[in-house]
Amino acid sequence: MLATLGLPAVEAVNREQHVTRELKDYCATRRFRAATPCQTYLAELSVSAQLPRSRYNSCLVRQLVDATADICSWIDGGFSAAKEQVAGGIRGLVRILQQPPGCALLQAVVLMVKRLAGPVRSAVRGELVEQREALFPGTRLR
Repeated sequence: MLATLGLPAVEAVNREQHVTRELKDYCATRRFRAATPCQTYLAELSVSAQLPRSRYNSCLVRQLVDATADICSWIDGGFSAAKEQVAGGIRGLVRILQQPPGCALLQAVVLMVKRLAGPVRSAVRGELVEQREALFPGTRLR
């Protein structure tokens, strides 16, 4: 968690020096920059439910938290893309997908939506639900 606190400083330096991150670096950094693990815990508290501590490091929970972090940061990149384009910044996923220059903003948005489809498709097909049932027998979604 402490490493996460240094990421805003790294992003600020990159922004100031006009450093454009590679897609792989962006995805890894944004996953850790998002406060998704904290938000997951707050969501548990809000419904007065908590996963057993032993489950937090399970593969399924890790996949769910990582997918949630990715989806949230990617969508954020989609909504901020036009603003970044006007400002000349390349910070969000859509703007990074526009690299090298020449890729239209709309085309980059379509690429982002295709990236989102992977985790969503897995959930719809029930892969995550099947894993959840194996890990947490007898639980059901409300």
